[in-house]
Amino acid sequence: TPPSDYGWIAFGSQARCEQTLQSDQDHGLLLPDGLDAAAHAWWRALAEWMVGALERCGYPRCKGGVMASNDAWRHEAGAWCREFASWIERPNEEHVLDSAIGFDLRTVTGRLAVRDLLQPTIVQAADHGVFLGRMARDAIRHRPPLGFFRRFAVERSGAHAGSFDIKSGVMVPIADIGRLSTLARGGDEISTDDRLVAAAAAGHLSPELADTLRAGYELAT
Repeated sequence: TPPSDYGWIAFGSQARCEQTLQSDQDHGLLLPDGLDAAAHAWWRALAEWMVGALERCGYPRCKGGVMASNDAWRHEAGAWCREFASWIERPNEEHVLDSAIGFDLRTVTGRLAVRDLLQPTIVQAADHGVFLGRMARDAIRHRPPLGFFRRFAVERSGAHAGSFDIKSGVMVPIADIGRLSTLARGGDEISTDDRLVAAAAAGHLSPELADTLRAGYELAT
């Protein structure tokens, strides 16, 4: 029997329900404030067991350590809010990377609803121009293809020369655009498609561009 309420959190593509055959584990654990050391030890052991179970089911461990077995991704509610606030207020390179994963989130199971408890902190991003600017700079770092058959945006050398990385060339930049618009508006959409629709409705993207991005994302997935 669990020693407390909890919320098992999916992050990234799992939260957006946009997993591919390449997706690995991206998850965390939301716990109530005020737990004692014994309860934290119980949850740490549970998280380690779950990581192993998911691996046996075919989900590789996250190379970046975004797993509930990692202390950095298993917190009480107050600690999660402080962590998210630090990403927004001090957006260094590591925090921007964490935000691109951590701000796509939903509760998979458990009584603690992550959006209810953490969304009030996430919406503060809309008031932090430096954070949004860093997120925007990161979003345009991935260049979408401009002409596949003219060898633009393809691998130049190595084992994959002449091939095109669908994830980094299409899916990542479009997902980044959707996330950025949602954070800038203080919205609560999770899926990329819902975010692009909302971005067009808010005037952040033209309807034509939003439709093009939605169609490209659907084709890529």
